[in-house]
Amino acid sequence: VLPFGNLSPDPDNAFFAGGVYEEVLTKLSRIGELRVISRTSMERIAEERLEVAAIGARLGVSHVMEGSVRRAGDRIRVTVQLIEAASDAHVWAENYDRELDDVFAIQSEIALAIASELELSLSPEVRATLGERPTENQAAYALYLRALEERRVWRGAEGFQAMIELLEPAVAADPGFLEAQVLLAEAYGRVVWVHADPDGRFEAKARERVAEIVRRWPDHPQSKLARGQLAYNLDRDFAQALTHFEAAHKTLPNDVGVLGSISASLKHLRRNEEFLGAARRWVAMDPESPLSINELGLALLGTGRLDEAVETLTAARTRLTTVASRSRPPMRP
Repeated sequence: VLPFGNLSPDPDNAFFAGGVYEEVLTKLSRIGELRVISRTSMERIAEERLEVAAIGARLGVSHVMEGSVRRAGDRIRVTVQLIEAASDAHVWAENYDRELDDVFAIQSEIALAIASELELSLSPEVRATLGERPTENQAAYALYLRALEERRVWRGAEGFQAMIELLEPAVAADPGFLEAQVLLAEAYGRVVWVHADPDGRFEAKARERVAEIVRRWPDHPQSKLARGQLAYNLDRDFAQALTHFEAAHKTLPNDVGVLGSISASLKHLRRNEEFLGAARRWVAMDPESPLSINELGLALLGTGRLDEAVETLTAARTRLTTVASRSRPPMRP
């Protein structure tokens, strides 16, 4: 899925278009029969302005989806089209003109339409998850989207604290907003992970938040993810973290964050062959990411595959350097 273009008159709405794109990816990622390439990789692919056929060949995918978002006041228009990579033929296209409050319905309808066009049979459980609305509070959702954007740029403790400043009011506005709760717990935990919590304040908040998540949503995959993050970031109990991440992965098969967490847990446990398998799965979903490729290189080195490690990292460096030379300057230093 190529990044959705922001056609809104106000350029500040770019974060909103990115949020719609992120949520569509999340919905599609819950369909186990699909392999959905990550946002990070697709943004790098978009910078190269490749033709659809070239994208299909490079990523080994059968279809490419394009889209755009226009927001004007309380109205939004989302335009999407599905293209068969090999033939460059348009398989399906749709315009959604709705009130802003209908944005979650649009995202669900897109995922269901893609599944229908690709003739996938969805279980009742998957259909139910595709229809979930993360929140009814648009202000809380806007804060959550801004926090996701903060998360995409590594700034250490400063970045995690910026996320917290956005997520705390989001959760206060809608305590039932599970995804925001989990992201807030993760941000607290990452402050601890980078040794920026001298008085233990963020550790206490992380534990309290995860306890609340587990109490309210005991069987939800996001709850399993939160428990894994707690075990990883605070307790550094990587075996326990791995158990929770693998449980979450069963319901979130294309989630690159979960795949990366499984890979990292296996790395810390020094289970090198399993680490290599996990890193390969991660790269399959996120093939243009420096982080996933670096982890694959480490896994190859750890299993004694030195020639393959050098070949993988050299090829990746050449490709990523080429992309970087064509990229726009970063929004933040």
